[in-house]
Amino acid sequence: MNHRDSTVDEPSPYSNRDYAKEMLQQRLSYSQGCDGLETLKTVVDIGVTLGIIFLSGAEKGPAALEEELPVLEKDIPALEPAINKAGQKLEQLGEKLKEGAAKAEVPQKVIGHYPEYVDMSNKLGTKPFSIPDNIWNRMTPAEQWTANQKFLDRAIAKSSEFNLATPADKVRPGSYLQKEIEYLTSQGYKLSSDGTKLVK
Repeated sequence: MNHRDSTVDEPSPYSNRDYAKEMLQQRLSYSQGCDGLETLKTVVDIGVTLGIIFLSGAEKGPAALEEELPVLEKDIPALEPAINKAGQKLEQLGEKLKEGAAKAEVPQKVIGHYPEYVDMSNKLGTKPFSIPDNIWNRMTPAEQWTANQKFLDRAIAKSSEFNLATPADKVRPGSYLQKEIEYLTSQGYKLSSDGTKLVK
């Protein structure tokens, strides 16, 4: 005797209308205590079960279908709480996903006076503009700005936001930071409403 012959298969709702009705009642009851995506799955299960009952009655002719309609009319409204709960949970999940995606989609960079911009970059986990002193000191001012601008342009190309490690009212006149802010402003950036970063 093989394994299949030694077991008793569970009744299939596709072939047993009474079993489908029993499952319907169980799922309706279960839906009241569900939460989140589990609620949605239960609603789908209920919808499938109702379809099975309806088709089962239709296959047996108009009389059988007419017999099933009162059952369906009574049970379908019971789906409303479960459907509403599923909708609310999906809406909440969608908002969280949007918030997370928005944060993930906007790269962050830091500008400011040294060493403030390095410290903030480390806290935010973003790579700061950095050239070893022994190389930087051998560069001309034009070369230094070219390297600095290249750093900014790469970040601009990724639609990055520029966090200010140094408050805007503490920027030293004639500094590279002032030049960075002027350059970013020329590229369409502006100070955020809270004054903590430059954004588009």
